[in-house]
Amino acid sequence: MPPQALQAERAVLAAMMLGQEAVGRAVESIGENAFYRTSHQKIFGAIVALYNKREAVDLITVNEELRKLGDLEAVGGPAYVAGVFEEATTAANIDAHLKIVAEKALLRQLIKATTEVQQMCYAANEEASAIID
Repeated sequence: MPPQALQAERAVLAAMMLGQEAVGRAVESIGENAFYRTSHQKIFGAIVALYNKREAVDLITVNEELRKLGDLEAVGGPAYVAGVFEEATTAANIDAHLKIVAEKALLRQLIKATTEVQQMCYAANEEASAIID
């Protein structure tokens, strides 16, 4: 199982829907690909789209944006988006949650990179110095 922190991901998304400042902090800290779960990536993308259009970001507007993008059912529907709030009722701890999400994403990237290097080593199609580079 790849490194992940689904509770922290949901807490970040909930905080983003609770306050515009949290959206800005999240956008500065992580990108959509930092989320392990595809549904969380799509919710993050919808929130960022609303934020970039300078529109309100809350449960209703995020559901509507996901519907417009054709992703509402793909993320689990309105019930799943509402369930995100089970992880947070405030945006106060978003920095700690962002750090956790970013850390897990970095670990997944390292696993991917080391797997690619390992495959290159087994294939032995290049000189060792080229693989190291």
